[in-house]
Order: sequence, then C-alpha cells, then structure tokens
Amino acid sequence: MGGVPNNGPGTTTRPTEGTATPLWDLPVDKLETYLPDFAEPSDFDEFWAERLTRPAPTM
Repeated sequence: MGGVPNNGPGTTTRPTEGTATPLWDLPVDKLETYLPDFAEPSDFDEFWAERLTRPAPTM
C-alpha cells in the first residue's frame, strides 16, 4: 500500500520543502469520531449575521 508511512501515534517526520505534515496523537479510527469539547461564543450567530450583511472592504 502506498502513501505516507505510519510510524505510530505521536511520531513526527521532517517534511520535505513545500509539504505539510499533520501531527496527531490518536489512531485514525479515533480521529474519525473525535468531537472536541467546544463552546461557541454567546455572540457567535449575532457576529456573523452582522458581519455578512456588511459590504466587503475595497482596496
């Protein structure tokens, strides 16, 4: 099977120039179902509703 070698959780390899190497410490099956504890700010919907009605800035 091709692709990036799996050296196990928490391992890192030096990326080659121009590539990004994701780092994680959970096996793939756990990453696929992981839901972080996340609290949305109380004004989240208000902020975006207001922001999206403003015209975009011009340069």
